[in-house]
Amino acid sequence: NLLGNSGSFLNGIEFTGTPGSNTLTAKDLRNMTIYVVDATVGETEYQTIQSALDAANTAGGNALVYIRPGTYTEDLTLYDSVHLEGTNEQETIIIGIHVPPATGKFNAFRITFQSTTHIFDSAVVGTTDMIIEDCSVNANNGYTFNIPNWTGSVIADYVRDIGTDDGFFNNSSTCQFFGFNSSIGSGTLNSMTISGSFELNDLIKVGCPVHIRSTATGIIKGSLRSE
Repeated sequence: NLLGNSGSFLNGIEFTGTPGSNTLTAKDLRNMTIYVVDATVGETEYQTIQSALDAANTAGGNALVYIRPGTYTEDLTLYDSVHLEGTNEQETIIIGIHVPPATGKFNAFRITFQSTTHIFDSAVVGTTDMIIEDCSVNANNGYTFNIPNWTGSVIADYVRDIGTDDGFFNNSSTCQFFGFNSSIGSGTLNSMTISGSFELNDLIKVGCPVHIRSTATGIIKGSLRSE
């Protein structure tokens, strides 16, 4: 019963069978993290992402929450130094609006984030440094980062925006914004607003209107396209 492309999970080891080549691959996730999420009861200790986040934060943070393939509908409360990693952006999908930690750091890798409005949303004066890498974002009428009062930083690297009307980044304070190797923003309803220092570089594509405020200073370099 381990054969099949969806993979199975046993005692912290993930098995993926490829019947065509008669091979079985085992990946020991215990070397990566003890916080493994799978929506199927009995596969892992955590069936929701939030329960794994809460457990990691209670244990002191500095942890990774690994999310196995599936679609998870959750509005997440995120924590300092508790990071998220999916199997890949095609298979790990999170639908909801998420509150980033006000201080510290937060990273997300190989996940598709989806929302009818905003994805990361906070009105506080946050100082957290946030990185999303190898992710897809799908905000249909809002922003991937709706953080108007933020003073930390946001980095988007190898991000693909598949939203309908996503202004991607909305900040009226001094938040630093860095975009690399990504397609960010979509539609015309919501303008990207940059107010702090910024850099758009390395094959960046911007697909929404951009408002660079007079308080902003930065660099637009490389193959920048705005459509």
